[in-house]
Amino acid sequence: MPSSGRSSGSSSRRSRSNHTHHHRHRRRHRLRPKQTERNLVASILGMVVIAVLISALADRKWFKLHGGKCKQEYLGAYQFLTPNIEDMTSYQHCFTSKAIPIMRAVIGFLFLGIMSSLIAFFLDTLGPMQTSLKLCRRFAISSILTVLFCVAINGLCYWVSTCIEEELKAYKLVSTSKVFVTFEMGYYLIVVSGALSVVIAATNLLRRYPLYDEPQRRERLVEDWDELLEQELPGFPPSTALTAPPAYTP
Repeated sequence: MPSSGRSSGSSSRRSRSNHTHHHRHRRRHRLRPKQTERNLVASILGMVVIAVLISALADRKWFKLHGGKCKQEYLGAYQFLTPNIEDMTSYQHCFTSKAIPIMRAVIGFLFLGIMSSLIAFFLDTLGPMQTSLKLCRRFAISSILTVLFCVAINGLCYWVSTCIEEELKAYKLVSTSKVFVTFEMGYYLIVVSGALSVVIAATNLLRRYPLYDEPQRRERLVEDWDELLEQELPGFPPSTALTAPPAYTP
């Protein structure tokens, strides 16, 4: 019988330690971000969007010039950052002076698109649970901003193409020659970035989230019951401390 009491006491201590460990583990689990709040597909596509936008900024081919006296066959975005580009002989008769501030605005929108895509990438990867960041991720605000920036860039690029075509028509090689401007790789990279950002926004907006972030009623009842078992009721020994019944003897 003494051995039975010692075994029951040790089992009681083990049971209490297991309950305590389980309670601490549950508290630590509450503090960590929810795994379901992370969006792996959106984070992977976000990396692609950032890489494509940076490639578009570095690309030398945004516009292709056909005809005219311009010495450049292709024009890129970063070339318009050159100081006093309108006075350089290599860029004479290529575009009007109005095209320079427009293309610099395009570059500004491009940097804003990279920043918004970077923010969306971190939100989808980390899945923070702060209210403001959570709403920004669930409603895909950063991705929608990237789409708007890409649309603005495409519209401004069309405006620049008209300025380039106007200058080419004013300085034709031959009066009967045909001049026109076409879009090249850099422009279409912006289109691809906008399309991918639409997909990223859709993966967040169409995703099903729980209506409440608090535990459900059943989970709360289970947790309350576990906490009740962890406490010792005054005047009542724990159920594990009860002695086992004697063996049956005929």
